[in-house]
Amino acid sequence: MSTKTNFKRVALVAVAALGLGVLTSIAPANAADFAADDLDINAASTSVNTGACSIATGGQGGVFVNGSLVSMDSATADDYYIKISGPAVVVSTEGASSTPTTITDTDGTASDTHEIRLNGLGTVTVTASVSSSTAAVDTFDITVVASCETSTLSLANSNFTMTSLAQTDTDDAAGTAWETAFNGVDTTDANTVAVSGVGYMRAQLFNVYDAALSSKPIVATATGTGTGCWVAVEASDATAGAATDPAASTAVMTGTGADLTLEVKAATSGEAVNCSVTLTWNGITVGTKSFKLQGVAAKVVVSGVTVGVKSGSGYYRAAVTDALGNVLPSITISNSTTEANNVASVLVVSDAASVAATTGTATDASTGAILGTTPAVTAANLAAGTVASYACTSKGGAAKITVRALASGVTYVTSAPFDVYCGGASIDTWSISLDKASYSPGEIATLTVSSKDADGNFAQSLLALGESTSAFGGMTFVTAPTDVDKFNSGAGTKTYQLSVGTTEGSFVGTFKLTGTTDTSAKTVSYKIASTSTAVSNADVLKAIVSLIASINKQIAALQKALLKK
Repeated sequence: MSTKTNFKRVALVAVAALGLGVLTSIAPANAADFAADDLDINAASTSVNTGACSIATGGQGGVFVNGSLVSMDSATADDYYIKISGPAVVVSTEGASSTPTTITDTDGTASDTHEIRLNGLGTVTVTASVSSSTAAVDTFDITVVASCETSTLSLANSNFTMTSLAQTDTDDAAGTAWETAFNGVDTTDANTVAVSGVGYMRAQLFNVYDAALSSKPIVATATGTGTGCWVAVEASDATAGAATDPAASTAVMTGTGADLTLEVKAATSGEAVNCSVTLTWNGITVGTKSFKLQGVAAKVVVSGVTVGVKSGSGYYRAAVTDALGNVLPSITISNSTTEANNVASVLVVSDAASVAATTGTATDASTGAILGTTPAVTAANLAAGTVASYACTSKGGAAKITVRALASGVTYVTSAPFDVYCGGASIDTWSISLDKASYSPGEIATLTVSSKDADGNFAQSLLALGESTSAFGGMTFVTAPTDVDKFNSGAGTKTYQLSVGTTEGSFVGTFKLTGTTDTSAKTVSYKIASTSTAVSNADVLKAIVSLIASINKQIAALQKALLKK
């Protein structure tokens, strides 16, 4: 065999192999099956689907006016079969065969357009499958109506919420968060507006198809206590807040309401106002939001006053509210050195507000923090120096002082005078007492341990009770005394509650402190007696015995009389 012949044979094999490879690598045009969402209603335009009231996202269904042509197509070249049920007929197809209620497309061409004519009110169901003999892979509905309700406000599709300032900017990061969170839920605490501040609302109004409404009058109305409140409304833009400052109790604009920003503030700066804002579109009420517009400080209330220590400090808490009782955060408590009570107390108290504490911005049960009230008297707060306090002189004794909060400018609001005491750092004398002399079983008794220093002043409240022993017959401490208990129940006192048992009688209770100058046990007498009017078993038995004795006595007398005859 010649070299040339061998070369021809090799070339033939190579061509055959190449041809086989090409033939086996080309997939059939319809290898992939028609799938869900492959068939969609075309988007509406001036020439296509002009009768659409709304088309669902992705073209999977919609609302159309009766008599409309509905155009739909499939972007794939796969074979498919369409079945129409309801008030509609097939009127035209592209690259497909049809009947009045079916379309069979097998030409292998993508984007074939098909049209159906709606001929009655109700629901048309479009079902698509690979073929007439296979199961449906896609189904959607077309709702047929007499006319579009584009100008019918749908409260279900609309939202009206109170927001923070950051959530009024539609374009920045905060605005994105606003759009994501816009679910008709008011932002926490957005209804409370700081003194002379502005409250914010957002609204998005849509029709029954969840689409934009037609342009109509939009009215926001604000009503409030006192001199009232003002409101503004405008279309939202990329600027946080509203460009128009509220200047009247009613604000009017014309628009679709697709995205609105509303602002509200007190008509008189610094006045406390309870304000309600009502939004309407074309006379239809969208909703009403209520705000607490905080006013300037109008009242300072002092509580929890402790007995201070000579040449040291005593402590208290102060709450600040406006004229409507709204608690005010971040208000500094101070005192006037010229106020009459403070002037009169200088021998006992050298500074009525030695720590200018500030009212809290939040409530936290774990730390005792209260919104609008200065910090609690705790070890942590004392160490941090945030507790409101008064400075005691070395003299000790009792006095009345006042504290104040800045209302505006140089105007202050002053608390009512409150009692303060400055005592010694140790207990010299002490006593005990019960709140009653006699108790019924099941009652709660209150035991008070009172303490004084060597000068007869109340001992300081932060002084520990120290080691103690006690015995109260017929009673049980609800919470037993401990070494670290402090005399902070009242001025120089510590109280305990005891549960009264069922054992009746007269008792003498004893209590002893070992870490004081006076270490002798103190006693107190009391009784436990039932006050019930119910008859006991013992009373019944006693009555029966008495009755039997009386009957026996009468029988004996009768017998004696009979014998005499």
